[in-house]
Amino acid sequence: MTISQFFIISHSGDVLLSRNFRNETTKNVDNFYNYLKENSNIGPIFELEGMLYFYIRRSNLYFVMSTRYITSPSYVMELLNKITNYLKDFIGILNEETIKSNFVLAYEILDEILDYGYIQCISINQLKQKIYNTSTVTTDNIKPMMSNRNMLPSVVSNKSLINPNNKNEIFVDVIEKVTAKLGSDVKTTVEGQIQIKSYLKGSPSIQMYISNNIQFSNNTSRTSNEPELANQPSSNLHLEQFPVHDNKFSVSSINAGSTDRVGSLEYHRDQTYRFQSLEMEDVFENKIVIEDYNLESDVEMVNNVMKFIPKEGEYTILNYKIKNVKMPFDIKTQLVNNTENTVGLSIRVTCNLPINVHSFFLLKCKLPNHVNTINMSVNPKFFQQVSEYKLENNTISWNIKNIQGSSEVVLNSEIVFNNKVNSNQFGPINLIFEVPLYNITNLKVSLTNSQFPNSDKIPKR
Repeated sequence: MTISQFFIISHSGDVLLSRNFRNETTKNVDNFYNYLKENSNIGPIFELEGMLYFYIRRSNLYFVMSTRYITSPSYVMELLNKITNYLKDFIGILNEETIKSNFVLAYEILDEILDYGYIQCISINQLKQKIYNTSTVTTDNIKPMMSNRNMLPSVVSNKSLINPNNKNEIFVDVIEKVTAKLGSDVKTTVEGQIQIKSYLKGSPSIQMYISNNIQFSNNTSRTSNEPELANQPSSNLHLEQFPVHDNKFSVSSINAGSTDRVGSLEYHRDQTYRFQSLEMEDVFENKIVIEDYNLESDVEMVNNVMKFIPKEGEYTILNYKIKNVKMPFDIKTQLVNNTENTVGLSIRVTCNLPINVHSFFLLKCKLPNHVNTINMSVNPKFFQQVSEYKLENNTISWNIKNIQGSSEVVLNSEIVFNNKVNSNQFGPINLIFEVPLYNITNLKVSLTNSQFPNSDKIPKR
């Protein structure tokens, strides 16, 4: 496999990092960005002027590889994800400011991995022996997505693997994405993963226990070295419009990222360890059976106990997919024709989360064309919320930064159109939400046993 060029560009088209390995063309960056602006729904792989482009988007940045040669798409995407993860491991956090501040370190990592377009080193342990620059990440570079008093700050994303001040610890994240279609036929899918980032020294053996409310089917498990990719969590959200009945529309698509920071393990010289866990309230008492899941190749799981030796850096040890689960939000809509050209629209959102859980959500509703005027009001008004009409894409945008569980909010709109409209021109509704320290499946993890080697066997960098 041969790579022609690797580059990182910002959302505005600024080139942050670029390495042309084979000097086959100098227009890859411009061609990619111009094509991206002209085609908003473009996939992660496309061909343009005889060049194949592969890209992923992280933190509003585009990480791109290009090649003229026929190669395995899954192999290139896996390599692209590995390079992106390694940059995050060594720099600590990925955004436009940190890439600019650590461009020397980023080029050093890239040159160790690829030489003249060929892979030279892809092991994190080997890279640590070859990288000599250190990262510079300040608190000004860290911009949290949301501010919530119940949200545990993410220590993992701010640490570099080559920071000499790192403690001997391991972090675990349970991240779930919910995709739902609401209407007469409700369909929900949860795509989750367990991620770890390890700073442990000495290659200890870890046993991680998964709560009893989760049951894994042994017939469909796969390891990550198999070619099956269908059960990998997807980052794409497909919106579909539903039929309208009785002057009401229930056209919704929900996308959620709920993050559960479950704790950290600290290892001390006296061979003892302390695990700090965060308990979450049980709301789903029924046992959930996971039939579609994917284990990392070096992870063994028996009776909800995973045994593995953690690698250095951040990676995923388990991917899983569950269908037909209880939704954390309910959406009800109602249309009222006040006059021939005036329509009253009411959107009611009910939060089914526990009362001590707080969430962020952003709701968008597509409107028919030819809007003349629109007046909006929200009830209750004590939540931190903003509602506005977006003229450029003809949508209502409703943003609540901190909504409490077991609460209900209503957005009422009176819309005047230039001509007559009917109910099937409204929608779909898209709801994006994030629930920190909570996951919809109530999957919990804890460490049941850990075996650390003797201190004299801890390798030196």
